[in-house]
Amino acid sequence: MSAKYLRKNGKAISYKKTTTKKTTKTTTKKNTTKNRWGIKLSAAEKKMLAQITYLEAGDQSNVGEQAVIVVIFNRMKNSYFKGSLKHVLSSPGQFTTWKFRYRAKPSSREYKNIETVLSGKSKANNWKYLYFNMGHGKFKYGDHYFS
Repeated sequence: MSAKYLRKNGKAISYKKTTTKKTTKTTTKKNTTKNRWGIKLSAAEKKMLAQITYLEAGDQSNVGEQAVIVVIFNRMKNSYFKGSLKHVLSSPGQFTTWKFRYRAKPSSREYKNIETVLSGKSKANNWKYLYFNMGHGKFKYGDHYFS
């Protein structure tokens, strides 16, 4: 608060109290995805991932599906596999289900598991594995071995 004097012919005749208001601007971020990979997926990418998840792990538990999604995200950020989701999924010899993706019928379950991984709420989120298969590996979960 400050006082300003009104002057007439150089003499102070009265004063006026003034107040200043500080304004703060609040901003909100829309649709921020906080996950350890820094990955954000478009709707088309989520559909592609849901198709492959369904084909690769549709008969597994939710965590089993999430583990496959984690492997895919790990590959996207790994220097050996590094690339877009499509690049990782379509690389020769990696996901044999890629050529059958249009036959897949993913349900809301696959989409929910994708969101669970992206939001960091999956039990598999901290796994560092880059591979999974049905035969051998360091760790078995469901029918898949991870390494």
